[in-house]
Amino acid sequence: MKGRETGVVRLWNACPCSDHVTAYDMANIHIYNWLLNAENEGMSESEMARMVFGLDAMRRPERSAIVVRTHLSRAHWMQDNEFPYLNW
Repeated sequence: MKGRETGVVRLWNACPCSDHVTAYDMANIHIYNWLLNAENEGMSESEMARMVFGLDAMRRPERSAIVVRTHLSRAHWMQDNEFPYLNW
């Protein structure tokens, strides 16, 4: 999880939004699923920031909140509109 893959640290920003599924969505669908599962388990935003994105919400609370909220919002959009099987 933690936003790190193959030893490369990814710099997360706000999730782009669109009225259709994008290449970004397809590349990050696993992130959306992790977020939906974390939300269902009652995980806090700061826990999601750390566990899913590798962000320290204590050091950068505004940035962490934006990253988590925009990606979680997009995850809900994907679940409601395009991929109802997300978060099985």
